[in-house]
Amino acid sequence: MNNPEPIAVPERLADSERLLTWSENLAMRVEFMDETHREFIDLVNMISHCVDRPQLILLYQQLIEHTQQHFQREEQVMQETQFSAIGEHQADHRRVLNELTGFQRSLHRGRTQLVKSFLNDRLPEWFKLHLATMDAALAAHIKSADQSG
Repeated sequence: MNNPEPIAVPERLADSERLLTWSENLAMRVEFMDETHREFIDLVNMISHCVDRPQLILLYQQLIEHTQQHFQREEQVMQETQFSAIGEHQADHRRVLNELTGFQRSLHRGRTQLVKSFLNDRLPEWFKLHLATMDAALAAHIKSADQSG
């Protein structure tokens, strides 16, 4: 990704304070997917505990850029491997990116609490569901494609 520094959640965050926590249960066992998912989790956790508005705006922009690159990479692999559910997967990516950019406009208008509510409530639930369904299917497809050819 194009982040100037590696993303790292401050160690002071206990697992109970994190919106999302990486575990082996979330692992797709596809290196690029697992790496970007861990980075996404770290960014979401950093944003959720950010109290400085300028820093929040910067981190939120980083989240959008990271997510765009993450989705582009997945979609490239879907095309290369002829993933049959590419349309549904891309549609979910577009929907989430539209939500992220819409909430970014709210953030720039000073509606920080609205954005924090989205990040604390809806985004983690979407992420878990997306991993368990769409990304799990994609990961299985990638592994199958790697074995067959």
